[in-house]
Parts: sequence; C-alpha cells; structure tokens
Amino acid sequence: HYFIQSNLRKSVKFQIMTEKWEVLADLSFIHEDNSFEEWLVQIGLEELRDVLEAHGWDNVDFINGTIQKIDLQNMAIRDKTKKALMSSIDEDLADFHNNSLPGTVEEWLDTIHLSRYLNRFLSNRICSLNRVVRIVESDLTKVFDIHPIGHRRRIMKSIRDIKNLLQLDEENEKKRRVSITQKRVVWKRSENDIRKGIFYWVCYFGCDKVESSDNSEEVRRICTKQQNKARKEIKFPTEFNMKISSTKVDLIDRLTLGTIQTFRLKDISFVSRAKGNPLFFCFVYNADRSKGLKMCHVFKAQTRDAAYGTCSTIAQAFDVGYTDERALSEDNEEIPP
Repeated sequence: HYFIQSNLRKSVKFQIMTEKWEVLADLSFIHEDNSFEEWLVQIGLEELRDVLEAHGWDNVDFINGTIQKIDLQNMAIRDKTKKALMSSIDEDLADFHNNSLPGTVEEWLDTIHLSRYLNRFLSNRICSLNRVVRIVESDLTKVFDIHPIGHRRRIMKSIRDIKNLLQLDEENEKKRRVSITQKRVVWKRSENDIRKGIFYWVCYFGCDKVESSDNSEEVRRICTKQQNKARKEIKFPTEFNMKISSTKVDLIDRLTLGTIQTFRLKDISFVSRAKGNPLFFCFVYNADRSKGLKMCHVFKAQTRDAAYGTCSTIAQAFDVGYTDERALSEDNEEIPP
C-alpha cells in the first residue's frame, strides 16, 4: 500500500513537473544567460528569479528601459524589495539600444536574444525589416502568441530603435542625393583649360538628319531612335576621346590618338541630354550651311555626371570662344588718328 502511494505521489509530481516544463517551454521562458542569475545573487534578490523569468525579464542586457515600477507591483513584489531592485536596475544595468541596423529578421531576433520566436514571425510573413516596423504591440499577443511582457517590451523597444535608424538612413540618403546634385552643378572649368582642350570618354551611336535645331522634341526623338537602333542591330558603338576646346570638338581615336572628326564649335547649334536616359546626350551640327543640312549626333557617357559635364563644358566653351572672338575683333579694329 505504501509502495503504491509512493509511486502515485511520484507519478503525480512527475506529471505536474512535466506539464509545468511544457508550459514554460511553450512560452519560451527557458533561461539562457547565467549573468542574470549572478546579478540577482549579487544584489541578494535571487528569490525573484522565477517570477522575473516567467514575465520575460530573463536577460540582464534587456531589463533596464523595459521594466517599470507598475510591473513589479503586478508581480506582487514587496515595496522594500521593489525599491532595491529598481535601484540596482538603474545603477548596475545599461539601457539597451539597437545601434546598428540588422540585415534580416533572423539577425534582428538574434541581436535581442529572442531567436526562439523566429518561426512565429516567418510563418506570419514578417520576412523583412520594413514589415517588422509595422508591428504594433497588440500583434505580439494576438498574431505571434508572445505573452511574456518583458519579451514584448524588448521587441517593441527594439522596433522603435529600428524605426529611428531607418529614418536616419533615409535622411542620410536624402543628404547624399542633395550633395550629388550640388556636385553636378560644379562643372565650371577654367577658361585656360577650355582653350587647351578638355577630354571626355564617349561612345558614338550615330547621327540623323534633323529639320530644325529649335525643335527640342525632334532632337530628343532622334536621340532615342539611335539608342533603339543600336540595341536592335546589336551594334557596338565606337569609343572615342572627345576633346572640347573654345573653337572645336574633336573625336579622337583612343588607340591611334588620331583625330577622326572635327566639329566647329560655332556650327553646333543645340546640346542636350537624352530624355529618359541620363547617360546619353546629343548635339545638332550645321554640316552644310548653304544647304541648310543639320545633323543630330548621339553620344553616350560613362556616367550621368560625365554626360552632364560634357554638355556643360560645350556650353561653357561657346562663351569662352565668343569672348575670345570679340577680343580678337576689337584688337584688329583700326584706331583713328
């Protein structure tokens, strides 16, 4: 009879412990960090370990900033103990923050030591930080079945940090774009450099007849036409060094360094970047003034900045050439006695 009662007590005790363990495992209360227990022993409050762990405050790195006095009251912790605990949290434990953006949801949860919830996030299609930041606190219990308040506070605090970091990244990106835009404006060359000649790498895509250089839409249409023609014919454009000076634009062979074609600057009547593709640009050249023959020549630069710089340099070369021509004509005027 005693043997049966003893075995029954053991069996009931084992069943209770098993059920308790299953509940703890299901709610992810399993403690992984020995420093948590060491901290409680150090401040003489080791008896609080179970209740703190049960509510999700199970890691010393994530307690400060997530626990409040009302939480201790809800856990039925005595006032004297409460005061000692809060004092130690404020003095001994650092307030945690996400100081850098994690790359993935898995990396994020690993950073806050809650990888145990990864499958719950992935099964609900939370597979990127952009989706993580849309989570609200009520989702944690209703959608992700995360109940320990300490874990929920840790997650929400981390999400706020990620939002701030994403916003900071966005602001930095805007500043970077503004900086790039401002740099593009600074393409003014010295007049002496233009007189000597400034070089750009370009690809020549071909030319087409244009009725009027005043019709910018027609010019841009021809520019687009040459791009599409090269793409359809699998045509590889010829690479040149374009030398821009105050009197002319030369296309120079990159291998032989010989001049292939020269465009007189005074006969270039229109310069523009292509619509829809900032790498392409074109200019209209008066090939034969007597016949009114105008040709639109299409080029491609290595970068959008280079395309902008090429067009800007040609425009500036006009001014330098015009200034030089006026100065020369004034010098040649006869001074009356």
